[in-house]
Amino acid sequence: MDAVRTGRYAELALLAVFVVGLLAGSVHWTGIVAAGVLVGVVSSSVTRAFVLGLTFSFVLVAAFAAWLAWNGALGVWVEAGPVPLLTLVAALLAPVAAVGTRALG
Repeated sequence: MDAVRTGRYAELALLAVFVVGLLAGSVHWTGIVAAGVLVGVVSSSVTRAFVLGLTFSFVLVAAFAAWLAWNGALGVWVEAGPVPLLTLVAALLAPVAAVGTRALG
């Protein structure tokens, strides 16, 4: 795994994880956790796993908000009570999964 974490293709592996994670997260919320696990696998340290997991979460939420805005539903989503909070909490599962995976491996 060191070749993937710190080698020549480390950034490419991370980009692939982000793309796969965004696709998986768009289908089901467990894809967010799976993406966090994959971020942890390709991260070179626990600190980097946390930062990259948090970055993935922000990218995911931004992509979701952009999609809602594109469809004209962002205002309705923001006013939907606890639903936006649930979305943000689910997105924050990625850094937790990333750190847990990296700390174990």
